[in-house]
Amino acid sequence: MKKMILSVIAVCVFAFSAQAQIDFGLRAGVNFTDMKIKDIGDKGTYTEIANGGMDFGYHGGAYINFNLLLLKIQPEFLYTRVNGSLTGIDASGKAFDEVVGVNRVDIPLNILFGLGPIRFGAGPVYSYQFSSAGEFVSFSGFNNGVWNAQVLAGLELGKIQLDLRYQFGLTDALDVLSLPGGAVDASATPSQIIVALGLDLGFLIF
Repeated sequence: MKKMILSVIAVCVFAFSAQAQIDFGLRAGVNFTDMKIKDIGDKGTYTEIANGGMDFGYHGGAYINFNLLLLKIQPEFLYTRVNGSLTGIDASGKAFDEVVGVNRVDIPLNILFGLGPIRFGAGPVYSYQFSSAGEFVSFSGFNNGVWNAQVLAGLELGKIQLDLRYQFGLTDALDVLSLPGGAVDASATPSQIIVALGLDLGFLIF
């Protein structure tokens, strides 16, 4: 999957470079993630496992714009940290509130159109999850490759872009909750509210 989405981006570069104005820039921002863990199976020594609500994370990276008349095609390459809460009761009867942090590379591919300074867009997002941090939940139950989608609305003021995005999962981010007391079957399709700031650095010349 990772090779496929990178191949799509490479094809876009060569297909549009001859007829499109191409610029690039930097992207950074914050996200608020709901892990949406569900379908929890046999909890074993753990009870009342549930989502704890939305948590703060961040992202940063770069983008390329292919400007085609009324549309823009915008691939991005981002490092993203998402944090989500998980609550429950452990084997000793003690309540826990775990913040599960997942590190990943996100590759959105949005199609954008504008009305004056206002812009709208949507597209798929390939996410490669490569590590996590948490006291109870280990990374072994997470899937590496995950497909998401996002919709966005924002402002483009000169070289500055400000977007509000909503991203939702299309495939499961995990199959198992790996806890100290054993593995618990589960699934998760996290959703995010994203605030993203972009800075246009100029045109690419081929």
